[in-house]
Amino acid sequence: MRRFNKFLVLPVLLLVISGCTNLDEELKGDIVKDISIPGISVGGDTGGSDVLGAAYAGLRNTGTANHGGYYSVQTITSDEQCIAAKGGDWFDGGILIELHRHTYTPGHAFINGTWGAHYGAINTCNELLARTDLDANQIAQVRAPACLFLLSYAGYVW
Repeated sequence: MRRFNKFLVLPVLLLVISGCTNLDEELKGDIVKDISIPGISVGGDTGGSDVLGAAYAGLRNTGTANHGGYYSVQTITSDEQCIAAKGGDWFDGGILIELHRHTYTPGHAFINGTWGAHYGAINTCNELLARTDLDANQIAQVRAPACLFLLSYAGYVW
């Protein structure tokens, strides 16, 4: 048995030592330079304006960025997503089960939170549109998230 182990350990040891020598990889599709589109505000130090960041942050935070956002409210109330509350895990006072069973009331935290976040984001967009220091490109960029907010929550196309 010892002889068998010697013949087994030596080849395995040689494979391990010689197997991982070239760890460099050739990356394809890397962005190697800054992308800049004339007239489009990207923020940061590239010459764009950070004034539009609030509109896009509102879009991010009301959609899929948090568990109580629009996506979760829509998927938990359908058969698309199920939250399995086992013991005390994911029970959260029964608010997720209320959504799944359609026994929620108008005062439900997720429903109110999603409603408030969407219309707060629309208000941010309206405040930006009321400003006089935005150029035409920035106004167009603010209108896009405002339309997305309205369409996603109202559920209809104008």
